[in-house]
Amino acid sequence: LFFDEIQKLEGWPEKIKVVYDLYPNVKIFLPGSAAIDIKKGTRESLAGRFFEFHIEPLDLDEYLDFKGVKIDKEREDIFEVEIKRYLEEFLRIGGFIEAMKFEEVQLDKYFKEGLLERVIYRDLPDVFPVGSPDLLYRLIRLCAERPGMYLDYKNIANDLGYDQRTIASYFSYLEYALLIKKLYNYSSNLLTSEKKMKRVYFSNTAFTLALSRETEQSLLMEQFFVNLSHRNMDNYAIFPL
Repeated sequence: LFFDEIQKLEGWPEKIKVVYDLYPNVKIFLPGSAAIDIKKGTRESLAGRFFEFHIEPLDLDEYLDFKGVKIDKEREDIFEVEIKRYLEEFLRIGGFIEAMKFEEVQLDKYFKEGLLERVIYRDLPDVFPVGSPDLLYRLIRLCAERPGMYLDYKNIANDLGYDQRTIASYFSYLEYALLIKKLYNYSSNLLTSEKKMKRVYFSNTAFTLALSRETEQSLLMEQFFVNLSHRNMDNYAIFPL
């Protein structure tokens, strides 16, 4: 059974729970555009009854395949100019298939209004106690302008004039919404790693470019490789403090 956009139905977790319990052999799929609502609803009311699948945007190889671009990886130096051109295009689109048909102006509108602002001003306040959506937006702009910045809640709170606990909570909401990724300093001791200063990145380069066209190319490439590492391994790396 597929229940698309089930989050629009009032009390949907309890209703799905009834269906699940009555028909244990039926597989139920809950796709939807408001992933935050669905995730929270399933974890609270359907604990132990569901599996969560996170479908990533295309990676660079998939993007090239989707466009029908063939590059001989054993002779990449010959295709260097072409690879750079497609890489710049990929960073702008972020692997979102639906964005591949958009012009430059449409891309900004799609990512800012269609994705980021919807999550910041609607989805997150519907699920979490967000007293200031504008503060959430300021935080994601910081992430766009300074990819890889140290996640120092105290300094950020002082700079923005908010309580440190509020800043920490808001960053946790952004992470829950899959908008940001934290990069931990590697340690064999997980507690030690958790205590050390972390870096924070947008989860997609398209979000960064939609909010900040002035982001340095070197920082954008750093974010690209960090995002790539999150797809393939644990979220740990070694960086100097």
